[in-house]
Amino acid sequence: HYKLVDVMSGWIPATEDCSLVDLLSEIANFETVLITSEIFCLIEDQHLQAFRDTFNAFQIDVVFYLRHPINVWPSHWQELIKHGSDVTFADYLLAMHGHVASNKAYGFAPTPTLPNEQIRRLCGVFGVNSLKVFVYENTLGSGEDLFDCCCRSCVHAREFEFADEPQIVNASFTSDQVEMIRQLNQMYALEHGKMASLRLRQEYLKNFRSEEPGEAYQGFVDAFGANAKSLRLSGDMPLIKNLYAELADEFGSVIINRHSDRRILTQPVADRHVTYGSNDWIFHSEQRENIRHVYTDLMQSLGE
Repeated sequence: HYKLVDVMSGWIPATEDCSLVDLLSEIANFETVLITSEIFCLIEDQHLQAFRDTFNAFQIDVVFYLRHPINVWPSHWQELIKHGSDVTFADYLLAMHGHVASNKAYGFAPTPTLPNEQIRRLCGVFGVNSLKVFVYENTLGSGEDLFDCCCRSCVHAREFEFADEPQIVNASFTSDQVEMIRQLNQMYALEHGKMASLRLRQEYLKNFRSEEPGEAYQGFVDAFGANAKSLRLSGDMPLIKNLYAELADEFGSVIINRHSDRRILTQPVADRHVTYGSNDWIFHSEQRENIRHVYTDLMQSLGE
């Protein structure tokens, strides 16, 4: 229900077949309905309240998958790049730790992306007794499918049939692909004074990414590899340790598959190394003109 969340947030206009009123009419004859979007926990309180008030005749259970920051942060950072940001991963982490005063230029604010803050907001709107939290890593470690776990525990159904085979619809990029798009976003921001839209990334993937195996792109890959930074994420980072301590204290009672009353994770999450480009590496290589060439062709293709 991504489109519905976009409508709720005012990002796109409501239509006859995509609005809260339309959804309310559509589900009227069903006993149990599953409405899903990972963006629910990021939208403003007033839009969550509007959702709650629209469906006040229903019992609303809020299902939240708690995923470890070691896995979330690189993924979320990459999504920001895909949607027009040019923030480096190091600056992204600085914002998460509260060391950057303003994050508007990066296209995100850190507070909504921290799970303890997300859960607090959901509790404030729907009530703590409406919340069911599942630990993502514990579910995977048990060998159970994430969706089956949710259905068994919340919908009280054990078997579902799907018309189509599961597909990967938002595959991760390699570090050099992320850096190429970040560089293109940066050029756009410098020329236009605002963040690039996702159209730039979509056009790049559609018409330009096929050229990557060529000599020009390989030169970029080699130069990036020679200048890239690497940052290690670990569970003993103070922000992560404090976050999980707060979660156990405040919300332990609604974390369905926690390891114990005082411990959330069944097993520690492995360290992760994130490869990224600094703000200035490009000036120490000969790739600036190659990126400028790609950018110019992109702008012409987009009609800008």
